Parts: sequence; structure tokens; C-alpha cells
Amino acid sequence: MRTAERERGANATTLHWTLVLGGFFPLTIVGYALQFFPVTGGQFPGASERGVAATIALLAVGVLLQGFGIVGQIEFVRSMGIGLSLAGGVGYLYLVGGRFAT
Repeated sequence: MRTAERERGANATTLHWTLVLGGFFPLTIVGYALQFFPVTGGQFPGASERGVAATIALLAVGVLLQGFGIVGQIEFVRSMGIGLSLAGGVGYLYLVGGRFAT
């Protein structure tokens, strides 16, 4: 197997893992958790539909940027996606933690 083919295979595997573990699973978990434990009734900053939408958007855009960074082999874009996903995860933790704290 040539080096280019091996690299494409590695990129495909990395892309698959990123989309499943960084996209599908977190968005599914966040969706279900926010469905069954709505934070919009909370009495803390960010407990609104906008806060929930921002958290979901950060997770979704983050994983898309990671995917584009992997496909295009652009490390900066991939790093930006990781950062946005991390921000979305922290936002989710804040919303759910605030929901149970009140």
C-alpha cells in the first residue's frame, strides 16, 4: 500500500471517529438531556432557549469544523472545531448543572 493511500485511510478513520464520538453521540445526549430536563425554567443566567440553542450550535459547528479540518488537512480549522466543541460541552455542563442546582 502506498503512503498516500495509507494516509487517506487514516484520515477516513479519524473523520469517522470524530463524527461519531464528537458529533453524533454528544448531540444525541445533549438533545435527550435537554428534552427531559428542560433548563428554560431555571432561574440562572443563560437558562433560555437561546442558551440551549447556542450550546447545541457550538457542538454542531465544532464537529463540522473538525471534519473539514481533517478532510482538508488544515490543522488550524480542526483546532478551531475542537475549541468550539469544548466550549459547547462546557456550556452544556453549565446548563445542566445550573438546572439541578436550582
